[in-house]
Amino acid sequence: MKFILGIIVGIILLPVLAVGYLMTGLAPAAATDKPMPFEAYIAGTALNKKIQKEAPTRDLSTMTTSDLLSGADTYKKDCAFCHGLPDSSSWTPGDNMFPPAPQLMRSPPPRPGNRGPQGPPNGAAGQPGPNSGLVQGRGASGDFWRVKNGVRLTGMPSFEKTLSDDQMWEVVALIAKRRNLPPEVKAALEPQPATAPAPNGDIKPPKH
Repeated sequence: MKFILGIIVGIILLPVLAVGYLMTGLAPAAATDKPMPFEAYIAGTALNKKIQKEAPTRDLSTMTTSDLLSGADTYKKDCAFCHGLPDSSSWTPGDNMFPPAPQLMRSPPPRPGNRGPQGPPNGAAGQPGPNSGLVQGRGASGDFWRVKNGVRLTGMPSFEKTLSDDQMWEVVALIAKRRNLPPEVKAALEPQPATAPAPNGDIKPPKH
């Protein structure tokens, strides 16, 4: 009887303590706050299981240079602001998000095993295969799911209503092949040079 009573008290007490903690204003809410205990595990597990359940697959090895150029155009318009451009060390707003937005186009050194958001390499034992960077498995599918659905409680929005599925797959292929992009695609991803403002017609040049 005492055991059952303890379970009932625990079931009631834990939610009350959780609500009380939130009401104190001590719970982390700012992007610069440290995560709560188990926060990263709970959020990461929920996201990974959701992606495993719902993410579609597509053979990205059929993507052409034209597809990658289209992906580069979409990436620069909709993604680069937070996720950065290749070979760029400049700050992006994504650096100050919680969690920080991954800098997708910065090429880390190749490594065996899992490659973060891109999944494992195509080659065996971590060696790049003939289509290295064009992952056809869960990694690229997960990227597609994130682009289409967004990720709650982060700065990642859903693009389901603004981009077509083909546009999203083109961006995913671009990210997957970021280490071995054709020269014309690399050129398309270069930041535009800053242009000087047009002179104001109302301002008269100084007299000499």
